[in-house]
Amino acid sequence: MKNILIHAGMILALLLTACGNNPKAGAPDKTAASSVTIGEKVYRARFYDNAAAEALMEQMPMELDMEELHGNEKYHYLPDSLPTDTESIGSIRAGDIMLFGSDCLVLFYEDFQTTFSYTRIGHLEDPADLADTLGSGSVKVSFDKAE
Repeated sequence: MKNILIHAGMILALLLTACGNNPKAGAPDKTAASSVTIGEKVYRARFYDNAAAEALMEQMPMELDMEELHGNEKYHYLPDSLPTDTESIGSIRAGDIMLFGSDCLVLFYEDFQTTFSYTRIGHLEDPADLADTLGSGSVKVSFDKAE
């Protein structure tokens, strides 16, 4: 009986550890907020607690001309490189904000699977109408620190 309780405790501890607050696997850090404006629509964004997100936020406010790519993302090459912590992402979600390489900021507006590696920056909180708001072609996107 004692062995069963020990094994059950070890399994429970392992499960709780696996479901812990890993920022790479979970939601962006709730303390770093920003707004992203496209036309008249303002989205609230949450940023990860990492060097790339911090470096990007230091450059805010900024307005970027973002180009269309693949019918699922808008991108802009930044004038300076940001710190990177690239990883194989696997699943992209609409509203993800990522860094491709060290200087290409990407805003995704469709869900899909990928084999590419990115540095996680953040995510828009409610991207339900993001594809419609971004439209086709290039678009001006403003990034501002939350007040």
